[in-house]
Amino acid sequence: MKTIGFMDVSTNIGCKNMCSYCPQEKIISRYKGPKMMELNDFKKCVNKIPKNIRITFAGMAEPFFNNKCMEMIEYVHKEGYELEIYTTLMGMNPNFVKILEKIPLAYFEIHLPDDSNRTKMKVNKTYLKTLKEIKNSKIKNIHYQVFGKVHPKAQEILKFEVEDLSRILRSRAGNVKGFKEINHSGKLICPIAGKFLKNNALLPNGDVFLCSMDYGLEYKLGNLLSSPYESFFKSEAFKRIQNAMNSQSGEVLCRHCAYAKKINSPKYIIKKMLEKIGLLDLLYLTTKNKTMHKIYLLFYKLQKK
Repeated sequence: MKTIGFMDVSTNIGCKNMCSYCPQEKIISRYKGPKMMELNDFKKCVNKIPKNIRITFAGMAEPFFNNKCMEMIEYVHKEGYELEIYTTLMGMNPNFVKILEKIPLAYFEIHLPDDSNRTKMKVNKTYLKTLKEIKNSKIKNIHYQVFGKVHPKAQEILKFEVEDLSRILRSRAGNVKGFKEINHSGKLICPIAGKFLKNNALLPNGDVFLCSMDYGLEYKLGNLLSSPYESFFKSEAFKRIQNAMNSQSGEVLCRHCAYAKKINSPKYIIKKMLEKIGLLDLLYLTTKNKTMHKIYLLFYKLQKK
């Protein structure tokens, strides 16, 4: 079944990591409800989500800080959904690795500790054991990400280079200070959520928001414990968001997001053209070549100047 959208699950609110580039204070101050998602509530929510929506364990906090996270992952798999995991491995038991080997993950991204402590993690014996277990595992589609230089103890285990992706850090739609402000004008589209805006965020109390950039909790679509999934996209709140995106300057979260694109801009038109003729994936694979990737980074730096 073709994936037509995503549901990002925040299994908890109030992430203990408190990474420097994540606006945890904002969501903690505005969220009302249980801090940990109950397993039964999670199951009730998942049962209302169509099978062509991919379940993503990421959201606005480290998923494994909820001690029921592994059971949630197993349930999603058992129910026949595609799923992704984005994790720092904090809160993850090394024994979970064997379970994850049996689940065909569409994507498994590990955020690594850096030598400047931007991604704030406890690089202790449990963490290092878990990282080693994963590196030597048969888990499919593992990707590693770091903002800075990999922590030396983690590097000893990996024994391969992981690219510093500090250049992609952004303000998370204006929620993190210290980054260049973004104010898009014109009609917008989200390349991730598409025109139907189906890349939403589920919180422990069942509330569903526009996306996981909404740390201010300003764009609520509804509550999955009390309403059907389809109702979110017929609600007045959703219509207001769509109208704002289809306007020249209507206020909406996406106007401040680095991922949003202006419809009919040269970049958007070229991307859609390449996608239509099947060259977009080919160009992406080309950048995986080390030499081509260096050329890409050179052009990126020149563009920023």
